Amino acid sequence: MIVDQFQDKRILVIGDVMLDHFVRGSVGRVSPEAPALVLHVSNDHWAVGGAGNVAQNIAGPSKKPGSSPATTTCCAPIAKASASPRRSRPA
Repeated sequence: MIVDQFQDKRILVIGDVMLDHFVRGSVGRVSPEAPALVLHVSNDHWAVGGAGNVAQNIAGPSKKPGSSPATTTCCAPIAKASASPRRSRPA
């Protein structure tokens, strides 16, 4: 299999590392102020995107998202800022 040929190779991934935020919920109504849907959030989660996602896919299924030291270092400040009480959220 072609993937087996990459076991002992070093691969450089060049690109932007992003943090994807997935929000799930149900739409209750359309806002009367603007043509926008009002979402009732049931859950959300964060995942590494962009080149970070590519690097995780290359690393293989044995690595969980967020399990590498680089991912933890990259995402920790962003997660901390998201949990900060100074961050304003729409009502």
